[in-house]
Amino acid sequence: MQKESKVCSSGENGCREFTGGAGRNSSTILDETFESGTYSNFEVWKDQLPKTVAISPSNDSVAAGGKSLHVVNSSQGHTGIQTVVSALSSNLVRGKTYSVSFWAKGTGKIYVGMQDDGGIAGSAFYDFADPKNTGNVTGLSLDGNWKVFNLGPLNTSEDRFAKFNQNAVLFFFTDKNKEFNIDNIRLIQGEENITLIKNSWVTPAVCDSSSSGELKPQYYLGCKGYTDQKGRDTNVYQFSSVCSEKVVGCSAFFSTANSDSPSASVNNARCVFDTDSNLATENIVANNTDCKVNNVSYCTITVGQSYCAFSAKTDFQDPLPFDKNAGFGIMYGPETVVTQGDKPVYVVDNGTASCTKDFKGCREIGVPVYAQDLKTVTSFTSKFILDDPNSYDKILCENQALFCDEFASNKDGKFYFKDPNNKTCEYKTSVTVGKKTYKGWFKTGTSEPCYQSYLVGGENAGIWRNGDASYDGWVGSCDSANDRCTQFIDTTDTSSGTGAKGTSYYIVNNAKIEDKNMTDSQRCDGKVSQKGGCAVFNNTTNSHLKYNQNASYVVSIHADLLLNKTPNVLVDPVNCSENDSGKFKVSDEVKNKLKLSTNTLDVCQSRCQYSVLNTDSILAPSAKLFGFETKTTNKWNERSCVVNSDCPLLITKFNQKVQGICNTNVPVVDRLQNDANTV
Repeated sequence: MQKESKVCSSGENGCREFTGGAGRNSSTILDETFESGTYSNFEVWKDQLPKTVAISPSNDSVAAGGKSLHVVNSSQGHTGIQTVVSALSSNLVRGKTYSVSFWAKGTGKIYVGMQDDGGIAGSAFYDFADPKNTGNVTGLSLDGNWKVFNLGPLNTSEDRFAKFNQNAVLFFFTDKNKEFNIDNIRLIQGEENITLIKNSWVTPAVCDSSSSGELKPQYYLGCKGYTDQKGRDTNVYQFSSVCSEKVVGCSAFFSTANSDSPSASVNNARCVFDTDSNLATENIVANNTDCKVNNVSYCTITVGQSYCAFSAKTDFQDPLPFDKNAGFGIMYGPETVVTQGDKPVYVVDNGTASCTKDFKGCREIGVPVYAQDLKTVTSFTSKFILDDPNSYDKILCENQALFCDEFASNKDGKFYFKDPNNKTCEYKTSVTVGKKTYKGWFKTGTSEPCYQSYLVGGENAGIWRNGDASYDGWVGSCDSANDRCTQFIDTTDTSSGTGAKGTSYYIVNNAKIEDKNMTDSQRCDGKVSQKGGCAVFNNTTNSHLKYNQNASYVVSIHADLLLNKTPNVLVDPVNCSENDSGKFKVSDEVKNKLKLSTNTLDVCQSRCQYSVLNTDSILAPSAKLFGFETKTTNKWNERSCVVNSDCPLLITKFNQKVQGICNTNVPVVDRLQNDANTV
């Protein structure tokens, strides 16, 4: 109908909207009906702030019971509403076309467009009513009846849209003292919807020619230039396959697990000694043992251990190797770390998850917070580490080394112990439990004995030491006044009733007891004579035992026979770990006197022997069962000797008195072991 038509100029004769090959690829990026009674996608138009405008939901709607948005401009200039940036930012991109449709009614005119930079004053705007307009935005007349408007498209591939990006906004404003209602706003994003005057262009011949130059109309139809996310330009057409925007940038990579090696590897795997086909059961080796599985040697299990840890440039398949015939198998313990070999992965390389190489392997771990017993985990704290497989040989440790730390002494350098943290005990002289009073070692801050079952004499709470079978990691603490307080054990003195342990002396091991700070008459200079006051002890802070105490005393006592010196003279301590240390060449006279078979006497293999009922035993420190003697008695070897008088009267476990005789040639397997380290 003529009255429904719009008048155009002669210059616009033949103007048509043309849809390109991708023109049907459109999406709705804003669809606002205000039916929720809110308008969170809109705010006051920022270009004209701080002019006054009132925005409110309205029950006036094109749909019965529906809602719209009512905008009142009570200022003396143009103002209105715009979309908040976040409403469109995830979809807006330059190079697309945009059309808008909406319903509106009101007084005066409504102006519709898009504006750069979040709508701030001075930023470029684009007119939906006249997409070619570069001047003021065209106003559209409103009245009291609802009207539908379909405007655009804006072709953002044009040069004037150079700054158009995800921060652009859609705006609606009106003149001063005017108002409008708006509803059913829909912003459409398309590809190629443009308006041109028919036959006003010339199609280049290259568009109708194949790559070989052959005439083929519309051969390159749809060919366009594209820039990918990495800034690379390319010209393509006739896509053979498409994907969603979520996977743009998907590329093939190799996951290296941050390791320089392309193959898999394992660190701190266990090679386990097995005697019962159950690798989880602990089986201890008596000697250093090569752990070999299916003829492959992995590591050496040391004395007293059930397994050894090793690393290998492989990952073992499940089930893990087990050599039933050899009695060894591979097991993954709590300290084992398996690094996977390189494998292909497909990821979207859009830069959002990238980091510098200095932070590769960075990961969050949970550091356990332990209860006082260091066994129960009460919570975790976060910590960030660089998990670098190339450094595993330096940063990983075995499970049994957990809590191991370096400690500095003010005298003897550095030591390596397990840090007890709060797993400590303190010495108390009076603790009442029930109606009984105790003394000894109690868990710090409590009245609980360090070891419930370790009571000496029924009232002294004892403390086990590292190496004791019942040791559970509880450590005795002391104040600074007792720093370097050390236990020295005289293994030959069992008179205190402590049985096989000998007698302990507790001394502050400081400069006062060093030879250099003593008078000439007090110094021992590393030599031994029990009669001369130079004794040899076991310093329990040093696990290395260098001497045998009793053998050293015997040499001093019988220096006249063994060294042709005065009896009880100072002598070098005897090291029974060295075969020649305890051997002495004697004269024929001494040989005959001692009834030796040769002119050599080894004080480490010359031992006192005692006949003891086979139901009884000797508790002395160096006592060792020698073997069967009669139906009712066994022979026991004890301390070193040269003559029978060196063998004292001993009290057995069951309070029997036994007298020993000197056997100057016991078997090598019964050779005395070192039991001391300090003179």
